[in-house]
Amino acid sequence: MAFKAGELKGALREYACAWLALPEADSTAESVALRVTLAASNSAQCCIKMECFAAACRHASGALVLDPKAKRALFRRVVASEGLGDLGAANLDCLHLLKLDERLGY
Repeated sequence: MAFKAGELKGALREYACAWLALPEADSTAESVALRVTLAASNSAQCCIKMECFAAACRHASGALVLDPKAKRALFRRVVASEGLGDLGAANLDCLHLLKLDERLGY
């Protein structure tokens, strides 16, 4: 909700606490990992919008630890790396993203 309203700091707080909202009885390791991956990737997007590129890289990398094929997290790390001026890292992630997305025909 906060992200859509443009309240980026509030959205970051919501994403940081997202894992606390998981229902314990119904949670599987896979569902927890998915929710944490999404929260980390969304946190990266908030940081990109605030031009906090180092933090965005950390959040995106955290998401990728849990799901190395998370395309949004990978793309967000590309954008953050570019923002930091690390074009080598951005290029490597772009190549990885191309390999993951069959629609791009790489």
